[in-house]
Amino acid sequence: MKKIQSLSLLIFFILASFVSVYAKDEIYDLNYVLQLKGGFPYTIEDYAKEQGMTLEHFLYLENHSSYSIVEDDLKKIYEIRLKQIKPDSNTLMQKLVTKEVMEKYLNGEIKSPKGFISVCADLVHCRTIADFYYVLRMDYPHTKYNPDDEAIGIIRFKASNLDKCFIPFNKNLGGNYESPYPFPFTGHGFTAGGNGRWGSPEWVILEPVQLLKGSAIFELRKDGTEILKGVYDEKLKRFKRVNNNNLIKEVKGEK
Repeated sequence: MKKIQSLSLLIFFILASFVSVYAKDEIYDLNYVLQLKGGFPYTIEDYAKEQGMTLEHFLYLENHSSYSIVEDDLKKIYEIRLKQIKPDSNTLMQKLVTKEVMEKYLNGEIKSPKGFISVCADLVHCRTIADFYYVLRMDYPHTKYNPDDEAIGIIRFKASNLDKCFIPFNKNLGGNYESPYPFPFTGHGFTAGGNGRWGSPEWVILEPVQLLKGSAIFELRKDGTEILKGVYDEKLKRFKRVNNNNLIKEVKGEK
């Protein structure tokens, strides 16, 4: 009887140790993202109301360049933009990449993302490739994205230099960001949204982000399924491909 009890205790401690180690390595998959609160989809109606604006009117303005919005509305959308989540080292961020570029990250050819990035909590209304395409307005000139793509890459990350992020405002909002593309770039800090989808707040960082532990790359498939493809290795300072089938997670978010 004592041997059985001892064996049971040993198994318990082994399992407890395993769970403890696994818990430290949290995977930022879609289920994790869907639990995030306080982002754009949850707050925009209240923020618009504070400015004496209906949600419908905000969504109408969001779909226009800052240069085509009248001054009174422009001030309101500017104030609403300033109230959105400001990234820091504890903020989970995201960048969309094509499947071809995802492979360059996994091969170590590209170490770290930069450019346009988003707060994950602001994108909880995205489930599919088409959602991301229209919400983030990936239909800019010469785009390599398509809403009917079979798969794309999603980098979810935390970084230590997110204080270098800025809102890409046009000059009429006091900014100096010069987009190489015309509309659908808006210059008021929100993507335009399209095809029945809301837009979202956007950020820019000109230098590569300094990634932190837990950052990962997922392949998002056309049906909304995502697969963990790589994790950030702090020693190698790059993403490392996940080859162990026991570590691969397949997640499909509920609409």
